[in-house]
Amino acid sequence: METNLRKWSSMLYVLCLAMVMTMMPITTDAAETRDLVVTTSTKKQQDTSIEQLNAGAAVLVDVDVAMNDAELTTLVRKQTSDIAPIHAMDEKDTESTLVMAKVNQYVNIRKEPNQDSEKVGVLYKDCGGDILQRQDSWTKIQSGDVTGWVSDDYLYFGEEAQKEAKEVGILTAYSETETLRVRKEA
Repeated sequence: METNLRKWSSMLYVLCLAMVMTMMPITTDAAETRDLVVTTSTKKQQDTSIEQLNAGAAVLVDVDVAMNDAELTTLVRKQTSDIAPIHAMDEKDTESTLVMAKVNQYVNIRKEPNQDSEKVGVLYKDCGGDILQRQDSWTKIQSGDVTGWVSDDYLYFGEEAQKEAKEVGILTAYSETETLRVRKEA
C-alpha cells in the first residue's frame, strides 16, 4: 500500500510540474537569464522564480539545438559533397571558370569533345561546373564527381554564367565547430 502511495505521489508531482511548465511562457529573454542556476536538494525545498525556470528551459533547449546543429552539419556535408561548388567571384575577375547549363532539361557530358563520344554523365538545368579546358567549340568541365566535355552551345560562360548562378543557385555553408549560433541580423 505504501509503495502505491509513493507511486501516486510521484506521478502527482510530475503532473503538477508539467502543468506549471506548460503555463510558463518560454521566450527568447530566457537566454539572457541563463546564468541563474537552478539546483535541487533532497533535504530542503528551494524557492524558484519563473525567471530561473525559464533560464533552465533555455539551457535545455540550447543543448538540444546544439545536437541538432551537429546532425544537420553532418547531413549538409553528405548532401553537398556531390555538388560542384559555386565559387564566389570578385567583380574584378575578368575570366571566370564558372559554367552553367543553358538547357531546358539536361545536356550530356561526354568522354571526348565530339557528339559520337561515350556519355559519362549529364548536366541538368540550373546546374553548373568549373572549366578545366577549352577546345574548338567544346569545354571540358568538372561538376561534382563527373569530368567531361560539353558543347559550348549548351553552356553559359562569364557574366551570363554568374548571373544564372545568382538567380538559381543556393548558397550553402557549413560549420566545423561544435556549435554555431546563426542570427538574421548583427
